[in-house]
Amino acid sequence: MVQIQERREEEERRRVSAVAAQVRSAAAAECKKLVSDASASCHRFKPAPKFWRYLQKEEAEDAGLMSLSAGEGDDRYVVVYKSDCPPPPELVEMEREAEEAKAAAEDDMRRREEVLAAAAKETARLREAAAGHAGGAASARPLTAAQRRQAQIESLARGAETVKMTEKIEKRTVGQIQDECLAHRAREA
Repeated sequence: MVQIQERREEEERRRVSAVAAQVRSAAAAECKKLVSDASASCHRFKPAPKFWRYLQKEEAEDAGLMSLSAGEGDDRYVVVYKSDCPPPPELVEMEREAEEAKAAAEDDMRRREEVLAAAAKETARLREAAAGHAGGAASARPLTAAQRRQAQIESLARGAETVKMTEKIEKRTVGQIQDECLAHRAREA
């Protein structure tokens, strides 16, 4: 059984290596063509997966060209430029800001998931506590009316805080995230 798994893994590695070699050779040919063509200043590769774009960028660097990734999602692609005709600074700045905004959005999503997980944990804890008191654990003393009211108030306050944090995260737009990145960069400078 282990040998079959090892054979499959080795076969998969060979397939990946073969595809990588094809992508490298095609990228090298395109880069060589760009270098030899005096009238061309850049070449745009077709949209490709991240690994292919990585290989294309490596080949561009080996050929002495500058590379830049552009596009969104599945439509991301690599553009290579001759050293004497670099990409416009606005384009480079836009790409860098897009990467920062993407990182900030991912960070916001992570925070939101943490808030929701904490809310779910708190809800489960409160349900368990309520079940313990309502179900009548023999050793547990029943809550007084004042204690029940205080527990309800605390639970509502925690729930309201969770909702506020979630709404705050959801209301942020990409533009706001970019503005925050610029403000942060200005503070660091």
